[in-house]
Amino acid sequence: MFYMVNESKSESLNHLNQEEKLKWLMKNYGNDVIRIAYIYLKQKQFAEDVAQDVFIKCYEKMDTFRNESTYKRWLIRITLNRCK
Repeated sequence: MFYMVNESKSESLNHLNQEEKLKWLMKNYGNDVIRIAYIYLKQKQFAEDVAQDVFIKCYEKMDTFRNESTYKRWLIRITLNRCK
């Protein structure tokens, strides 16, 4: 399923259910999460493991997202914290 959503307005994702939103986030930001994790960890397998953890955490905490930043910024922050 493909969603045409302008993520600069985070509220535009609100019409999606939690699973659809997660799929959209993984499709649009999954490579960014892996790339950032790889820069920190220097190992592909570790970076992929972190990406999996990031999206699990994202799914678990999605209802606490307060729209104070973009989803991308939120995912990057989770990624950096997980890498540390």
